[in-house]
Amino acid sequence: MIVKECNTIDSKGRFYFPKKDREDFKDKVVIFRFHDYLCFSTMQEWNQLLTKKLRGLKGKEFHMMERYLWSSVFVKKIDKWKRVYVPSGLRERRKHK
Repeated sequence: MIVKECNTIDSKGRFYFPKKDREDFKDKVVIFRFHDYLCFSTMQEWNQLLTKKLRGLKGKEFHMMERYLWSSVFVKKIDKWKRVYVPSGLRERRKHK
């Protein structure tokens, strides 16, 4: 999984994958926010994360964790220049009190 700061996004809301990370991401990427970090994951890594996090949870705990994990997740296609559009809701950092 790759975690990047928001300042790596251009003015049009696109993220360019660094050359060293391009091989890991084929044509789709899972984008989500975790605390103040914008996270990029392959579909395989995302599925493993879900399986690991949700295993053993039942009832209310399961639904709360599932809702938390899916609340800010987007699956986006990567274009031929190895960039992906990051939705505006994910680009904005959370305000701390």
